[in-house]
Amino acid sequence: MLPAAIPAGAESQLDVVPLATIQGELGIGRTTAFELCAAALALIQGGYRP
Repeated sequence: MLPAAIPAGAESQLDVVPLATIQGELGIGRTTAFELCAAALALIQGGYRP
């Protein structure tokens, strides 16, 4: 499971979990992991709160 908390001082939510961790946890490629991060960031910036 990926961490849900965002550390204080993180420059953006994309910086919280390394792409390699996302790739390994979800069994996906680097491009797909980046696309998922970008989509998640757009949701969070739009006001979504998990």
